[in-house]
Amino acid sequence: MLICQLKAEINRLRKKGVIRPGINLAAVCGRCLTELGLILNRGAICSICRKKST
Repeated sequence: MLICQLKAEINRLRKKGVIRPGINLAAVCGRCLTELGLILNRGAICSICRKKST
């Protein structure tokens, strides 16, 4: 049951445009979706929203 709810939530986020296909979520800021560097700036503070990326 929980898995179905999570899949439904992911589909809702995709429809809203929050999650776009082809985006590597490890390579973007979690808050503003700004792309981070390929090698540098991984795990650093985002230069746009100042959130520490994970």
